[in-house]
Amino acid sequence: MDIRICTKKEWENSYFTTKNTEFLQSWEWGSFQERARNRVIRLQFYNNKVFLGQTQAVICSFGRFFRYIYLPRSSKIPLEVFPAFKSFCKKHRYIFVRCEGVKVLDCAHESVVSTGNRQPKDTLILSLDREEDDILSQMHRKTRYNIRLGLRKNLHVAKEKNSDVFWDLHKQTSERDGFGGHGKTYYENMLVSPNITQMTAYAGDTPVASNIFVVYNKVYTYLHGASANQHRNLMAPYVLQWEAIQHAKELGCTEYDFWGVAPKGEVGVGDECLQKFHTLSWKGDHTLSGVTRFKAGFGGKRKTYPQAFDIVCDPVVYKLYKSAKHIKRIIT
Repeated sequence: MDIRICTKKEWENSYFTTKNTEFLQSWEWGSFQERARNRVIRLQFYNNKVFLGQTQAVICSFGRFFRYIYLPRSSKIPLEVFPAFKSFCKKHRYIFVRCEGVKVLDCAHESVVSTGNRQPKDTLILSLDREEDDILSQMHRKTRYNIRLGLRKNLHVAKEKNSDVFWDLHKQTSERDGFGGHGKTYYENMLVSPNITQMTAYAGDTPVASNIFVVYNKVYTYLHGASANQHRNLMAPYVLQWEAIQHAKELGCTEYDFWGVAPKGEVGVGDECLQKFHTLSWKGDHTLSGVTRFKAGFGGKRKTYPQAFDIVCDPVVYKLYKSAKHIKRIIT
């Protein structure tokens, strides 16, 4: 078994063979991660010169002594690769491999530990294989009303990349809703990518909402959104979503990914926390509950990814790593 760190040309030549359908596995996303000062490696697997697959990995660290490999939304890795992959990790002193696969990976023969997903485990996918009127008709009536209300307010939507505008709105949103988010340079580095789009809604010359999207493999994904504290009656976030859906259809995309909703809620299990809106139900005590209600109004179907897990390469150091993480949670 041969594991190689590949070039961009080698990676792209094998694209259709590996079916790396998620933007997190695109070369462009890896380049963005490198600009954000993360180390990225692209690995290809061969057996007797026969190509078996490839994956993009981010090298992560915790403190000075713990390093591991993170595979975000990786395609199915062939079963026969894992022994050599573990040897590769041990050679480079990575204590484990964190896998978030598109599909369930067959690792029953490996030492694995279930862990939390870094990427949204649940998302909402809107099919774009219909006319715009049909897409509107399957939305919740309140969502349709808010879109049409916003359109009557004469908002101007600009497709432009402007990190200053987004950052100012992001600060207002994070202070209002009580979350941290990323630093400004993160968004600056992201907007450099050719497959990243930004849309901003203006009331006159005043930006009132701005969204960042990624377009990859005919999927148009809504990654980040921000809005002003003022002019909230203009319904700019609804207008931006509708403009993005129309733009996605213009580009020939087949799906619109709302990128992250709260986990599914079930009747009879914690009913006091169960939330429902339109066609979706979810856990109301989840941190994404509020944004889930907003996204649910646009329709679409829930998509759930497999549980993330760690393939342990060094059991002793892995236990030390878990202990260090636990101590940090206690003292912070």
